Amino acid sequence: MNTVKKISLSDVARHCGVSVATAGQILNSSRSCKFKKETVELVRQTAAKLNYRPNIYASALRKQENRIILCIVGDSCRHSDMEHLKLLEHELGQRGYNLLIQFLVGLPDESKLDFLEKTINFPAGIAIWSLGFSSEKSMERFCEIFSNAPPTISMTAELPGTSIDHIRILWGSATIKLAVEHFASLKFHRVGCCCNALETKSGASFLEAADALGLEGTLLPCQSRDYFAVGRAAARKIAAMPQKLQAVYCTSDEAAFSMIEELRNFNIKVPADIYLLGGGDSEFCRHLASPLPVLLHDIPRLCRTAAEDLTCRIKQGEHQAGTGRCIAEIGRRIYERKHSK
Repeated sequence: MNTVKKISLSDVARHCGVSVATAGQILNSSRSCKFKKETVELVRQTAAKLNYRPNIYASALRKQENRIILCIVGDSCRHSDMEHLKLLEHELGQRGYNLLIQFLVGLPDESKLDFLEKTINFPAGIAIWSLGFSSEKSMERFCEIFSNAPPTISMTAELPGTSIDHIRILWGSATIKLAVEHFASLKFHRVGCCCNALETKSGASFLEAADALGLEGTLLPCQSRDYFAVGRAAARKIAAMPQKLQAVYCTSDEAAFSMIEELRNFNIKVPADIYLLGGGDSEFCRHLASPLPVLLHDIPRLCRTAAEDLTCRIKQGEHQAGTGRCIAEIGRRIYERKHSK
């Protein structure tokens, strides 16, 4: 039996030569005024000619009837990141919204962009945890797709070229200096920084801060994006040094944990022989014999701020990504982690 292919919004957009987001907003009469009259007429006439029928479930999402916030994770996601996303889910739940997390890690840019274009009109709001695009061209297309997005917030960095509001997390020299100052206060002289290929700026900031305080700084970089591999590689470098480091800052708990495991193979104990400072606040690091201190962002404030901003804009009936403004700046502090009970 022959079946008739159901016409989708993407079919209408393709026939008109516009984006799916544009076609969707034009067919939603309350938002069509943003486009040229000729474009509006073309999209509506094409939809009628193709006998397009809107997806009632997508329409319900657009009207916020099921109150969904879509969270995009497009780059490497650490164990601590997952725990932070749980906090975001809790904050949104307290306000009557549901969090839907979409992992795009490891996908090519084209696949990420296609997904975003097809889903941009479905949720009531969008929280961007990370993107992980590999080219400026991809970022340009992203900016085009999100030019008329629903309320959106970037939770970890500014997205230049967009109107997406953001929370600025202070990385680099603004906060990496805390780790070096902490080591100096404990009278350590030979200190190191364990980081992956994406964190070379943090490593450079660490060396500059160490030099400014008269400490002997060493960078322990690894090209892998696997934080566990990063920690093991750094441990082997430490074991091969004629003069062992006294303290190391690890940019992730995963790297710190695997470093501890690998150092045991060389009979180097933590913290008796070397002091480690972790990054993040992963639950598993609370179960170590000596829980690692950590250089930690104020994650509860980060999630609370994002939830408040998104839900407030949705309730006020705003229909754009934002103005590009910085909602808040999130700093870091040294946190002495305790055993989990």
